[in-house]
Amino acid sequence: EEAAGKASDVLAAMEANGGALPTAMLDAMSAKQLDDVVSAVESEVANMRAEIEAERKRIDAMPDGPEKDAALAALAEKEAALAVKESELAALKEYQEHRKEEAAEHASDVLAAMEANGGVVPTEMLDAMSAEQLGDVVHAVEDEVAHMRAEIEAERKRIEAMPDGPEK
Repeated sequence: EEAAGKASDVLAAMEANGGALPTAMLDAMSAKQLDDVVSAVESEVANMRAEIEAERKRIDAMPDGPEKDAALAALAEKEAALAVKESELAALKEYQEHRKEEAAEHASDVLAAMEANGGVVPTEMLDAMSAEQLGDVVHAVEDEVAHMRAEIEAERKRIEAMPDGPEK
């Protein structure tokens, strides 16, 4: 519900600004909120595609004539609206990817600073970040930790499956 509302707000702002991303609005969102907005728009696009496909099949079965012509014209309008929505989704995904890359870079810098200083948290570096940037960094570190844990677990299972011996 909340994600759909935020997605609606973002899309309305894009439409009001000629398709330009409302970066101030997006920058104020947490990584989770941004993910939710992108997911909501993806869902909206998928629903539009499904409706258009169903409508296309219905129209294909119609006999030629003015009714079919009118239905095809209405379908063309829906397809144009879908193209706009797909363009908006692509812009949002590009923004999201850029933000994730930026967060990963910040996370790497923070972790390197911590390692260089014996594990001490670089508070000055963190204080210079916005709350959203800090949240993105935390999210990136959590993702990195989860990835490392998964790799360790996979390696543990591989080793457990090995026959006893010097390799194990």
